Amino acid sequence: MKLKALFSREKTESAPPPLVSQFSYLVDGKFDYEAYLAAQKRKAQNDDLDTWADEKTLGLIANYVSERMDRPEFVICHGSKSGMESNYLGNALECEAVGSDIAPPSHAKNVVAWDFHETNPDWLGRASVVYTNALDHAYDPKKAI
Repeated sequence: MKLKALFSREKTESAPPPLVSQFSYLVDGKFDYEAYLAAQKRKAQNDDLDTWADEKTLGLIANYVSERMDRPEFVICHGSKSGMESNYLGNALECEAVGSDIAPPSHAKNVVAWDFHETNPDWLGRASVVYTNALDHAYDPKKAI
């Protein structure tokens, strides 16, 4: 394929598929939460066992936290899907940990169905550490943080 075809706005039969697909959750120019929720649930069904976090990375995070603070009391892992991250960090940091996910699978351990854009009153002011590897799923990253 020629370089020109890669950057051309014209669609050709030989043009590669887009590397990143953008989702739009707008209906009549306004944000549609239900469209966002449906898309996240569809994605969760399709990659229920797919985990992007790995123990090496989570170990680095646990070491970073351990070097900079006394033993944390409570860790929240947003977008935790199966609970792998929250369980790993809870064990590594020897503290209570919970995962949240907008559509956790039924086999998830210690994961609460929760949209990380919303404040959970049970967690407010309790977390020593908040971790996420799912900020790219946020419709409003500022609100999620």
